[in-house]
Amino acid sequence: MRKPFLAVTVATTLLLAGCGSGSSSSGEVRLRMIESLTSPERTKLIKSLIADFEKANPGVTVELVSPPLDSADQKITQILQTKKDLDVLEVRDHTAKSFSNNGWLTELPTTEWPGWSDLTELAQKKAVEVGGKAYLIPYGFYQRTLFYRTDYGMAQPPTTWEELYEAGKKMTSGDRFGYSFRGGKGGADYAVMMISAYNGEALNPEKSFYLKDKRTIFSTPEAAQAMELYVKIFKEASPPDSVSWGYPRWSRASPRASPACSSRTRK
Repeated sequence: MRKPFLAVTVATTLLLAGCGSGSSSSGEVRLRMIESLTSPERTKLIKSLIADFEKANPGVTVELVSPPLDSADQKITQILQTKKDLDVLEVRDHTAKSFSNNGWLTELPTTEWPGWSDLTELAQKKAVEVGGKAYLIPYGFYQRTLFYRTDYGMAQPPTTWEELYEAGKKMTSGDRFGYSFRGGKGGADYAVMMISAYNGEALNPEKSFYLKDKRTIFSTPEAAQAMELYVKIFKEASPPDSVSWGYPRWSRASPRASPACSSRTRK
């Protein structure tokens, strides 16, 4: 059987949408913005962009709300349900439809926005994915990226999941582990990635959870093989506590773990 390739390029699409605006009696405009994929470094970057925006727009103040990552989408939904003011919110591909169906998003006038023509074809496609209307502006696409450490003797990156397992196991010794395993919320994404890779060309490119013969990707012997290896990577090459690592912890990795291989998500 041909070994499934490690690299998988399709991941989460990040989206931005606007709701409305408010102003005080003094004429100062105040906007409330909430983020979804919260992390310390990311929040710091957003605040710097807000500062630049406020400097370029005197009289406009932006309040940034940064809920904990694991509960951010639930927090956004709660605020919208209670009709508390939100002017700009970060919408993700799995929340865009429900938010727009509930009337929480304003359709964006793309024809009146000069920047629309500067978006890539994929970004324009994602912007109108809900009902053919632009409720959001995609500002980035996430991909899985593998980092490997040459100072641990790795001359080249692994090209298959089996090679990743072998390299990680070889590098694991004492308090040093060979792979920065992604657990916690979103950890199942990596199991799905492996299962997809093991099914290979049998996948339906239009419906990624299905095969061309209309079976699901989880119904094959290859899927079982992928899950067996997934467990081995965790048990034999990863820090035990990484089973509960969420995005902020996992994206930095653990100093104690010193992983030789680390798959991370980047914009």
